[in-house]
Amino acid sequence: MTRCLTRRAGLALLLGCAALASGCSSQPSVSAGSEYCLSAGQNQAFDCARPAAEHQPGPLRIRDLPIDDETLYARVDEIKRWLAAERARLNGEPVATTETALIPPAPAAPAPLPQPGSDAQETFAAALALAERADVDTALTLLDEYRQLNPEDLSASLLESRILLQDGRIDAAERLLRAELEHHPLVPELYNNLAVVQARSGRLGAAIDTLQQAFATDPSFARIQHNLKQLYSASARNALTPDLPPVEPRLDMIEQIPSP
Repeated sequence: MTRCLTRRAGLALLLGCAALASGCSSQPSVSAGSEYCLSAGQNQAFDCARPAAEHQPGPLRIRDLPIDDETLYARVDEIKRWLAAERARLNGEPVATTETALIPPAPAAPAPLPQPGSDAQETFAAALALAERADVDTALTLLDEYRQLNPEDLSASLLESRILLQDGRIDAAERLLRAELEHHPLVPELYNNLAVVQARSGRLGAAIDTLQQAFATDPSFARIQHNLKQLYSASARNALTPDLPPVEPRLDMIEQIPSP
């Protein structure tokens, strides 16, 4: 009986914390299954009061490159030439005219074509496509070279943390995110991805603590609220069923810092 009461008390505490973190207590109610509160504009602000039609999904998913391997690697070569030209320019070295051109438009495909000045997007999309083709090392090399040229663009690190996690390199993903947090302690996207990495290794308590830090930096960030509620729910289920395999929460990583 005592054990049963303890479990119920733990569940009540977890669910109470989840409700508090959700931020919906001061927001209008949302029907079950509604997702538009998680796509509240480019900055992913939590706002259930606005109609669903007004919400535009934020840049949480870098576009794919649905092209064949030959075309993909040709584009990777173009990106490498662009990165080399940028490195030479930053070092004050002469750059050949042929190397300074922007990456050519992608071939016709269902995905949207890159916009002018979207060299970063092209690099990220190529890295993602390479990782999906199991060429993880080349993808990480592209991101590392881009990050060296653009150390303040944290999107490269966010995407790299996702690729590392998908490749099973949990420790490497955690080291990368912690290193970035040392220099950027107020960026909620970094905390979010670190929490996903911690949860993947079974450290739900640590993941909750990390997301609470993210929540403190931006309490209106919908993706973080969603992940925090998932963690509370999984923790409650695990507490009630200790004899069953632990439930792994379904958390979303963030791959890109929203444009200002």
